[in-house]
Amino acid sequence: MKSHTEYLWFNTEKKLEFINITLELERALAKAQVKEGLALASAMHITAGVYINDAEDGLIADIEEWLERLAPFRADYRHHRTRETHGDAHLKNLLVGHQVLVPVTKGKLDLGPWQQVYYAEFDGARPKRVHQDHRRLGRSLTLFVRLLPRLAPQPVGTGGSPPLPPAADWRPHAIFPGPALSVDGVPAAA
Repeated sequence: MKSHTEYLWFNTEKKLEFINITLELERALAKAQVKEGLALASAMHITAGVYINDAEDGLIADIEEWLERLAPFRADYRHHRTRETHGDAHLKNLLVGHQVLVPVTKGKLDLGPWQQVYYAEFDGARPKRVHQDHRRLGRSLTLFVRLLPRLAPQPVGTGGSPPLPPAADWRPHAIFPGPALSVDGVPAAA
């Protein structure tokens, strides 16, 4: 299995910042010379994230507003009892996620027509030590490019993939029992 790891470094100027890293991922992929497989982009910090979406300024502003509404900066986070001041950044990471997996086809990231990969910094504009190298400051994003072997499809019932369960088993309430919740935590109407 062929693989390649590359570290990208960012020094952000603002506490909350979104950086389009699609071109950096494509450059790393070209160096890796992987033709078919998967690219994993993963933030190396728990107060940062990686996501895929449109590179449209209005949408990015909407994402920022949405994150601030759901996880605003507050002085009363319990995490702040540890003398840290970025409890909101940890919550924003949970909302956005810390990594994405992108298919690689014919040596290129196989993204949809408007999809771009973003690094989201939620606790920027301050120096950070990374990877126990005390001379480097900044935040890192790790890109792993892994080549996965192609598997021949197996007919159902021949030792290959197990048969799918009935469609009823895929309903959200079967997977997540209990009342459905809306975004603000109030039970949704039935």
